[in-house]
Amino acid sequence: MELLRILRALLRHRVFRRLLGVRVVTQLGDGFMQVAMLSYALFSPQHQPDGWAIVAVLAINYLPFSLIAPFVAPLLDHWSRQRCAIITDVIRTILCAAVTWQLLNSSDPAAEPIIVYILLLLVMSLNRFVLAGLAAGLAATVDEDEYLHACALMPMIGPSTLVIAGSIAGAIRIFFDDLLPLHASDAIISGLAALTFAVSVILLTRIERDELGPVRVPITNTSPATPSTLKGVWSNIVDALSYLKTRRVVVQGLIAVAIERTGYGALMTLTILAYRNTFHQVADIGNAIADMGTWFIASGVGFALSGVVAPVVAAKLKVRNSMLAMLALSAIVQLVPGSILLRPALVAAAFANGVCVQCVKVYTDTLTQAHISDTYRGRIFMLYDIINNVALVLGALAVATVAPPAGLNLLAYLAVAFWLLLGALWFARASAQCCVVFDKGSPWVRC
Repeated sequence: MELLRILRALLRHRVFRRLLGVRVVTQLGDGFMQVAMLSYALFSPQHQPDGWAIVAVLAINYLPFSLIAPFVAPLLDHWSRQRCAIITDVIRTILCAAVTWQLLNSSDPAAEPIIVYILLLLVMSLNRFVLAGLAAGLAATVDEDEYLHACALMPMIGPSTLVIAGSIAGAIRIFFDDLLPLHASDAIISGLAALTFAVSVILLTRIERDELGPVRVPITNTSPATPSTLKGVWSNIVDALSYLKTRRVVVQGLIAVAIERTGYGALMTLTILAYRNTFHQVADIGNAIADMGTWFIASGVGFALSGVVAPVVAAKLKVRNSMLAMLALSAIVQLVPGSILLRPALVAAAFANGVCVQCVKVYTDTLTQAHISDTYRGRIFMLYDIINNVALVLGALAVATVAPPAGLNLLAYLAVAFWLLLGALWFARASAQCCVVFDKGSPWVRC
């Protein structure tokens, strides 16, 4: 009932309704492409993945764009964010169609994966640019006292659409397993992604050019240069980092998110290895996908439920204490049941950790919206995205370095719990001097 009340209040804003529709559709396409990449790279009969294979997939998915993100982030604070999203999703539609064509017209795509990997890399990299722009434009669609509720609702979309896309894609793989070659099934999935990105472009045209920002400000001698030259790009990066240093609470939130995402990356890698190489035979692809889907669905449900949990907890404990509670709870949950190496226990821990990880992100999103000027939001949210991506890959890299290919290693699971506990202790100490209170539902910081 509380969620419905919040949703009704937010949906009275016309631009928010349209932004919400765009987020749902474009992230559904992202979900299809993520499943297509995992299916192509990790679930072919000739592949028995180890930790390094998973690191490679995550690195292809997340890291390349992180290298160029600082150079394109200033565009979100100088150009229409609506136009940026339209152009990007048009490009993604074309790239997904190219992936579909490549998979359908190659007799053995697994033997020559480089073209498919490059196309998938471009699609998933552009995803980060779109989401950063939409996140930066969110504050322009609601009132200030609705930031927490809007930020709680938006992160529910990604996990929910990923669960939907994963369920549809998994059904396609299982249904066509004996009817079509595996790469043909993957082509159907990438074709669905192309269709959803095309729909996203149509929905974006229903938002006016400047309704997502950035706010136009008068140019002065101290204004950062436009990002048309290398000097202008560098000036924008330095300016954003200097500004961020004055927002201590946002920095602390970003570090807290990095801690949680590193732990989640490690757990996700351990889970894929366990379900692929231990709980099932290597050739038993269909059952491995279906069984692993239970873990990811449980995690996704936890992510989605955070949209309800985060505002309720923050209303009672305030933002700082809520973040600390979620960091500590994630460590406890990872210890028990998360370190009991049985499938029901791992699924239960996936659900609880999903709630904790996403609640920390909701609170950090809210702090970023409330305490970062619109002039800097595009660049800060792009930095936020880089931190998310790099932390996830670092977690997977840690597992690949020390954990066995089977993934079932008690010390590895306990190490994740210890990492999360250290994160909670750090945050308790670092944030002790910041008093986070509520003013009509929005957090303000006095340090």
